[in-house]
Amino acid sequence: MVDRSDREAYEAALGDVRSRLRKAERVARMGFLDWNLKTGEVFLSDQVYKLFGIERQALHTRPELISRIIHPDEREAVQTSLDNAVKGIAPHDLDHRIIRPDGEVLWVHAQAEMVRDADGNPQTLLGTVIDITTRKEAEERRRELEVRIQRAKKLEYLGALTSGIAHQFNNLLVGILGSASLAIEEVPVDSPARKTIRTIEEAADRAADLVSMLLAYAGKGRFHVESVDLAATVRETAELLESAVSNRTILNFDLDESVPPVEADPAHVRRIIASLVANASDALGEDGGTISIATGSRTCGPEELEAPYLDYEPSAGLYSFIEVSDNGEGMDAETRERLFDPFFSTRFAGRGLGLAAVLGIVRRHKGAIKVCSEQGVGTRLTVLLPAI
Repeated sequence: MVDRSDREAYEAALGDVRSRLRKAERVARMGFLDWNLKTGEVFLSDQVYKLFGIERQALHTRPELISRIIHPDEREAVQTSLDNAVKGIAPHDLDHRIIRPDGEVLWVHAQAEMVRDADGNPQTLLGTVIDITTRKEAEERRRELEVRIQRAKKLEYLGALTSGIAHQFNNLLVGILGSASLAIEEVPVDSPARKTIRTIEEAADRAADLVSMLLAYAGKGRFHVESVDLAATVRETAELLESAVSNRTILNFDLDESVPPVEADPAHVRRIIASLVANASDALGEDGGTISIATGSRTCGPEELEAPYLDYEPSAGLYSFIEVSDNGEGMDAETRERLFDPFFSTRFAGRGLGLAAVLGIVRRHKGAIKVCSEQGVGTRLTVLLPAI
């Protein structure tokens, strides 16, 4: 007969410790692994199996199974870090993504250190795996918020600067146009100087149009708001749009006649259409292509209305839209980032004010603008305005 009282108490205490450890792992969303380098077997705790989304098939598993779960873009970095840990160069300490068998992508933080035998030979790699998906998502939201705040400040500064320049420039133009008007009255009808004065007036009128675009970007221009039918407005400008693009460019119209009207300035809506088509035409270049112009309406939620170009959050609800797309070369990330900056243009002779004015008009009407562009595919710009 053998007295097992102490052993039973020890096993009960050990079971309690294991239970607490499993609970701690579950709460922390953390598990541990034990990789025997001699046999190649890897022991995973229950929480790791749950985190990886795989079923426990045996006491140990193979490294190949774990490797398949690591995101393909990061397998090389993980393998390099593990090799360095085995060689004793540095502990394995890395954030990386995994892809569970159900397709869900999670972020994990993995740590591991080498345990050596009495002779100093690598024996076991002990480590932990923690689910940090929530933290990564919070960091991404914080970064997006910081970018949005910086962009809002940039818009505010650019708007103030543009508005100041436009008003000063406008005052100069008033003097130029007034003086030209007085001068032409004093010049004989048959004088060659009348043509020169007319040229001055025409140049001043074009400059006044630039001032109008600057003020539109800054949200300081004059607005005469009324009910506007977007489809009808596109039809009214169709002939002008066709004359503004090259002969090798085809305009396709897909106009929803039942689109709800919007409260907007008709002149500014026409400017939106003209600027979007001009931008698409420039993207196609002399080779030409196809530009599609569509109108419609849809109910938008906060996520669909979110855009980095706005310094406010548009209200969810029903929106009518104008959409212009082309099959040109598309834009890279840097061009998309600066697309609506005043005076930014990818053309040698471009003024960089058309899309800047569009952004100002959209902001003034509390709408939204979406940009979808991919190099080699084309670009689609969608302007959403609150529907009545």
